[in-house]
Amino acid sequence: MKFRYLKTFNSLFESTSAGSHDRGTSNVSPFKYAINFDHRIGYSKEDFIKDLSEIYTGSTHRERKDLMDFIFKNVGLFKISQISDLSQDKVDSLMKAIEEFLDSKADYKPQSLPDGYFLCYENLGKNGRRCDVYYSPKSKSVKVSFTDSYPEAEEIKYSLDEFSPESVGIDPDDFSKLVDSFNN
Repeated sequence: MKFRYLKTFNSLFESTSAGSHDRGTSNVSPFKYAINFDHRIGYSKEDFIKDLSEIYTGSTHRERKDLMDFIFKNVGLFKISQISDLSQDKVDSLMKAIEEFLDSKADYKPQSLPDGYFLCYENLGKNGRRCDVYYSPKSKSVKVSFTDSYPEAEEIKYSLDEFSPESVGIDPDDFSKLVDSFNN
């Protein structure tokens, strides 16, 4: 009796593995923020695009802008859907870069400057100028530092009641949450 049609274990496994070769699966672990992941199938570009799209949809306007700016700076794409045109190696490195980017946003802990202010927002636009926004929980005041007037930065200080977050492009609810986080 001959067994010439009997496949090797590897070829049998590969041929029945639910099309894993056709999905463009990654050799790296799945996206840290993956919403749905099946370890039997792997993690593909399409899975990454779907997860990234869901993160984008659930984000604030500012977070969306920051994410898209980050993607553009890393791979020069304007849309999440265009990630499918990248090679798998580029997708893998973008995935890791976005994980680090999202981690840095989630784990940000402001540090006190010598004057007691905390840097809370960077590189915001105000009347065609760029500024950083600082908050002092001790004096309950806000400092807006215009960063485009080097070598000396122009600073304006406001009491918490006088400061209007919208004037520098900050969502009022986001700013209120930030202030509350310092008071807790």
